[in-house]
Amino acid sequence: MFFPSFEFLEKTVPYLDLPGFRILHQPRRASTEALKEILVALNEERGLVVLAVQGGSLSEGIDLPGEALIGCVVVGPPIPPFDLERKLTKEYFERTYGEGEAFTYTYPAMAKAIQAAGRVIRGPEERGLIALLDGRFLEPSFAECFPQDWFKQSAQEAVSDGILAKVARFWEQ
Repeated sequence: MFFPSFEFLEKTVPYLDLPGFRILHQPRRASTEALKEILVALNEERGLVVLAVQGGSLSEGIDLPGEALIGCVVVGPPIPPFDLERKLTKEYFERTYGEGEAFTYTYPAMAKAIQAAGRVIRGPEERGLIALLDGRFLEPSFAECFPQDWFKQSAQEAVSDGILAKVARFWEQ
């Protein structure tokens, strides 16, 4: 499960109750050893749920082949915080390209969300589930950022009216 921030991740941990699963989470400022332990567990254990942050060391630059990672939940796009630097960046991109909001907030957030989801599907032989948990992913400004081969026509195709049944059918196939 990839969260938009450590704060969101840490507030969620106490509420998770997943019988039959062991839950690990990426700590803030994790040591190399702590991250290595999580990766070893992902490669060796089944029934493991790992909570991490988008844009963090577990969402980029790692390879979990085969069945080491068969599903990913992306808990909302990681919108950068509003601060003076971003205000100035937005003003620049608005003046230069007429798209300050997109270049400052939407594109960076979607790049991180797609990168996190990409940990599941790394090649044509890979199979896995990706769940995107935020209605903003359906908004045109966000949806247009998805890779073209993720949907036939629009992100709306991926909205499930019966997620558990669809997940069961996926794995039966």
